[in-house]
Parts: sequence; structure tokens; C-alpha cells
Amino acid sequence: MSEELADLLWYAVTIADHHSFFLKEWPTPNSTRGLFEKIVRLENKISSYLVESVAGPISTERAAELLSNIFTELANSAASLGLSMDAVAGVSVSKIESHWLPDSSRPAEQFDRGFPAHEQLPRQFSVDFLEIPHDEGPHELIVSMNNVHLGDRLTDNNHRVDGYRYHDIFHLAAACYLGWSPVFRRMLKRKRKSDPEKDNVQDGGRAAILEEAIVGQIFAYARQNKFLAGMDRVDADLIKLIQALVEDYEVSSTEPWEWQEYIVESVAMFRKIRNGFTGQIVFNADLRKMWIKTETSEH
Repeated sequence: MSEELADLLWYAVTIADHHSFFLKEWPTPNSTRGLFEKIVRLENKISSYLVESVAGPISTERAAELLSNIFTELANSAASLGLSMDAVAGVSVSKIESHWLPDSSRPAEQFDRGFPAHEQLPRQFSVDFLEIPHDEGPHELIVSMNNVHLGDRLTDNNHRVDGYRYHDIFHLAAACYLGWSPVFRRMLKRKRKSDPEKDNVQDGGRAAILEEAIVGQIFAYARQNKFLAGMDRVDADLIKLIQALVEDYEVSSTEPWEWQEYIVESVAMFRKIRNGFTGQIVFNADLRKMWIKTETSEH
């Protein structure tokens, strides 16, 4: 409920700003009604504003009156939940920061900091992709790092050719942008064996399956949206779903903007390579960047 009220507060403040209406202080709750009645009254006050605003321009005085009513009912609803308007505003600010104010200069998280080097995900690495075309049958892809194959040869495993054989880019990008990938960790045989609980939970089979499920969700969403061509954001509902899936894992501390960046950048790279790419891709978790290596590229 605090998040719902925070969203309503954001809309109310945005509309108030449009009308150049500003509160000097939060309204004092003035109702002893129950929560349900307060929510209904809040709904009615919002509806009143919407009906009048659709009908035609609202005078400054009338807008101030309608908005004052909305803010008062917000304060009443918050009070019935034991919340102050300061607390509700704090939730709103935190949500805005986590979704809309990225800090891309910040290195990706290092969840395995303090573990032996052979149990850490690499922070800077390059991966080679080798496409093997066949006149008959599906094309195959070999992914390797330092001349060592990462997993088996991959095909699209589908009736239609959709490039899914290149889906490891999502696991590699997860290590680069999130500092997390149980699947890539398993490929490199860098599970945190020195900590049995980490090894079993954070690096175990269930965590790897969870990551594959997340990649599957992202891939399905991207395919339904032209692989995000021309898009720089994904729906908040996709982020919420992913956050719910990882709730009990270390990556749950990852902020929404980080998931946004990871999804948009990994799908963008997938678009570039999915039609038969052979070459090398460079990853840098400290810069939170990946790029296709060329003779002149540095980053």
C-alpha cells in the first residue's frame, strides 16, 4: 500500500507542478473513517479533478482546491496505515531513483569479492563465437574463452531459426552488467566451493535454472517487441517479474535501472550477432560495457 500511495503521490505532485500549485507542508490528517472509506474518498477526489480537467481548462483557484482535496485524502489514507506523508514521499523518491537515475559509471557488483581468485567471475574477459553453417540441418555455434569451449555446440533448438543459439550472450552480459551469472560461473568451473552454503544456494543448480528462466523471459519479451529495435527501456512489469524471481538470491540487491541496462544492452548485442556472427566480444564489468572486438577497437 505504501508503494501504491507513493505512485499516487507522484502523479498528484506532477499534476500540481503543471498547475504551479505547491504545498508548503503536508496536510494534517483530518478523518477518523476506516481505510476503505478513505480510499473511496481519495478515488472520488481524483475523479473530480479528472472529470473537470477533461471538460475544459481549470482555473488556478479551482485546481488548487481540487488538488488540496487530493493531498488531504492521501494524508488520511496514509495515516490509517500508520504512515506519514514523509514516509510515502520517501518511497516515491527511492522508486524514482532506482528506476530512472542510473549510475552507469559504477562498476558492476562483485558478489564474490573476498573469495579466492579461482572462485571469482572474471571482471575483464573476451569470448570467441564461431558459427558453423551446414547445408542441411541447423547451423551450430561454438563459444570459447581462452581456446577452451564453454559448453556444447549450440543450435536454435526450434522449428524456426531465431538465433537462440547465441543466447549465451545473455549469460555473459549478466556477468558484465550485474556481476552475477551462476550459468557462466558453472561454465568456468568457478563455483564458490570454499563456502558450502554459497556453493549450494547461490551457485547451485537451482540458481542456474533460475538464470535460464530469466533469460527465457527476456528473450520472449524481446522477440515479441522486434528485439527492442528503437527501444531504450522495457516494461516495468518485466523488471518486477525478474525481481520476484531472484528475491532469495544475492542478485536481489540489483536495482531496477541495472536490470534495465542489462536487458537493453544484451538484447542490442544479440541483435548484432544473431545472424551468423563469428568473432570476439570483449566484456568489462568495471566499465559495465561490452563490445565487438575489431582491429581498431579498444572499448
